[in-house]
Amino acid sequence: LLDTPSKVYFVSNGSLVSYDKDEEETYIYNSQNKLNDNNIDNIYYNPEKNYLAVVYDNSNIDLVYDNGKVVNLGDIKDSNLTASKKINYITFGHDCIYVAADFGVVIFDDEKLQVVESGIYNETINMFTRLGDHYVIHYKWAMWCAPVSSRINSLSKFEKYIDFDALAFQPVDDTRLLVCNQYYEQGNIASVTFDFNSKKAEFEYILQNFKSDRICYWKNGFYMNSGNGMLWVNDSLTEKGERPLGRGNAVVAIWDSADKG
Repeated sequence: LLDTPSKVYFVSNGSLVSYDKDEEETYIYNSQNKLNDNNIDNIYYNPEKNYLAVVYDNSNIDLVYDNGKVVNLGDIKDSNLTASKKINYITFGHDCIYVAADFGVVIFDDEKLQVVESGIYNETINMFTRLGDHYVIHYKWAMWCAPVSSRINSLSKFEKYIDFDALAFQPVDDTRLLVCNQYYEQGNIASVTFDFNSKKAEFEYILQNFKSDRICYWKNGFYMNSGNGMLWVNDSLTEKGERPLGRGNAVVAIWDSADKG
């Protein structure tokens, strides 16, 4: 369930559904009308570019724009890779889409709508993004970084900065990630700050004993759902708030107000 400025998106039985908040209308997307495939595995929203990245279980990707336009990015699905093509995570920034997959990483230019770089490592990369002038991956329970100026065609280009297991992350600024951390069965929300000169990183807990595997956007920051509550933080991580839900595994979508929802 993802809230956006104009629509609420969710996946039901492998199909994409949107609710238009202004028109109060529900629309079901499928391969017979707008989409290019079936069996949706996950969805990710880019609030700066107003599109939804729809990931299918065969590694195909559609970009569904708020204005109704749909663009297909089939490069990963159509590739000749023999390894698993499963897409594990997507982030956005710098006019690009950063894809972490079972085989490595792919960067799409979301203006030119084409692949601009990839790394075929035959290793599972859990997450991938860009912070300032460095790329960051989550790989083997740690955060690894490589300069944007170097080609990332080999895992050897990345250096380990910190051992830190993660379920989800999102860039906050040029040096920080907001991270849903997992330590054994315990969940925590933390910020991880990278020092690219010393090639180290440090974390600071925002909230402990809160387990979530997705970080979503709202107008002024991020929010995360757990089994029985919601945590919101602003975009500089200087303010936060909790909302108990009390409905058991409920999921809340917010955009305009973290307090009202």
